[in-house]
Amino acid sequence: MPELSYQEHIAWIREESEWFAALPDDVLGEPVPNCPKWDVGAVFDHLARGGGIAWRTWFASPADIDGMKVMLDLPPAASGIEAKQLYLQTVPGWIDVMADTPEDKLCFWFSGPVPAHWLVWLQTNEISTHRADVAAVVGQSQELHGARAADALAISVEFLPDVRARRRPDEATPAAVLLVPTDGIAEMRLGSGEPVAAATGSASDLRLRLWGRPPVGEVRVEGDASSFDAWTTTTNFPSPLG
Repeated sequence: MPELSYQEHIAWIREESEWFAALPDDVLGEPVPNCPKWDVGAVFDHLARGGGIAWRTWFASPADIDGMKVMLDLPPAASGIEAKQLYLQTVPGWIDVMADTPEDKLCFWFSGPVPAHWLVWLQTNEISTHRADVAAVVGQSQELHGARAADALAISVEFLPDVRARRRPDEATPAAVLLVPTDGIAEMRLGSGEPVAAATGSASDLRLRLWGRPPVGEVRVEGDASSFDAWTTTTNFPSPLG
């Protein structure tokens, strides 16, 4: 379950979107190591077309919309200042649509309709992960704390088994791993069955590792480290979520 309410998620997304909007234009061409072959402008484009156009359409439409067609019909990718301008034109309106959407409204998702709150929960993790990607480029903090860190780790635990089953149907599901935050957040289990490994680190760093990003601090793994490593490759770039 989410740690935060629907409107708390909306406020978080709005905060992250304003952080991106305030970035200076001269960083748009800087490479983003966490997203191979992308620069900062490509992150703006990803958030603009993915969130500002596609996700906005999913929120504003019935759950039986052809969501994949929406993704396939997106405008061509933009770069540099054009990508930032597209972001500024689309993302604020998308956030307003989410804020006006009842949290129990069913929306399109690839594996079947989901409540708007679940989709907002996932999207909060999406945009905050990309903030961490770009924050590393511009020398700012990549870390989450408290309820936000717990919330981001919880959606990762809930989402990764689903996305792995869809993207890698011919691969065996990795064995369960116990996630042990060091910052007062409750332990979480990723996967089904008895855990074969335990990964210890801050909740923020565990979230980064699960999404294939380098942690800020140390993440220690005891037991079958290969299972934990397998989970961290679930969303290997490139992917629909970046």
